[in-house]
Amino acid sequence: MKFEEIKKAIMRLSTEDRLHLMREVGTEWCEAMMSNPDAMAQMMPQCREMMARMREMMSGMCRPEGQTGGKQ
Repeated sequence: MKFEEIKKAIMRLSTEDRLHLMREVGTEWCEAMMSNPDAMAQMMPQCREMMARMREMMSGMCRPEGQTGGKQ
């Protein structure tokens, strides 16, 4: 399979199946990326975006008891 075919196949997976795929092969992908000295620099924009999304998601979960999440 070519890259674009693999990408399209992955994007057609359900969210549950994508998470399953990441759990199964994510460690190997990370190890392969770490063997490339420029890989982390190349991934920084995506990492920053993911961290911003995670902070936003977690901000709703880390409120004091009795308060609801969401933007204020």
